[in-house]
Amino acid sequence: MKKLCAALIAMCFVCAVAQDEPIFDYDWSYREATETSGATSYIFEGEATPPLLMTDGGALANITDVNNILDAIGLPTVPYVAPEGETLTGSRFNRGEYVWNDYPEGELVIERKICERTENTKGFFAAFRAIREDYDCVWKVSIR
Repeated sequence: MKKLCAALIAMCFVCAVAQDEPIFDYDWSYREATETSGATSYIFEGEATPPLLMTDGGALANITDVNNILDAIGLPTVPYVAPEGETLTGSRFNRGEYVWNDYPEGELVIERKICERTENTKGFFAAFRAIREDYDCVWKVSIR
């Protein structure tokens, strides 16, 4: 009986831990658009958009996220992390914008925003509960 109770308690703990750290599948669907300026833009419109790992200061943490997104679109990758536009210009207008001026196809601009993803899960003892995740994501990639 003690072993059965211990096993049940362990199962409850594992279920609770698993629910606190949800794993989401991202739908990276996008559409290509030509802006009035002539820029080609790729706008992510799926259920969720590609996540970006950020540092506390708002800088890109690594180049892997950016290159994964560029690969998914079919564009050449970049060799370095660009600083956020706001840090370069001092203008809030450029917040969340990352620019590569030396990109082979033209000026590459990646724009981020805060996205939200909600997933309904069934708890061990409870009915359904919604898990909400806020994350930094890419909503638009442009080549000017």
